[in-house]
Amino acid sequence: MDWNLIIEQSGIPFLMFLLCAYEAFKLIHYHDVRAIRSRNAKKLRHEKEYAEQAGKLFLFFGIANLVMGIIILYSPLIGLIEIIAATVFFAWKWRVINEQYR
Repeated sequence: MDWNLIIEQSGIPFLMFLLCAYEAFKLIHYHDVRAIRSRNAKKLRHEKEYAEQAGKLFLFFGIANLVMGIIILYSPLIGLIEIIAATVFFAWKWRVINEQYR
């Protein structure tokens, strides 16, 4: 396996990992929820806890993308199944977090 093949097949999942890790860092460290909430959304009850939970969720999704990037080198079908499962879990957990902190 050479670098061109790795970048060609796994470049986008690795970039998604970096984006999710950056957003998770902003949420966990700075508690900055402006990037993930709309401007005219209601004020949250516990903004700090919301930011920490959302940051952990973004970190999970970033790691899931990193794992998919590695798996896709060996079996594209299993990598696709893994990222679909991670996306479904992310969407479900995001809904739970939003309803919890309304």
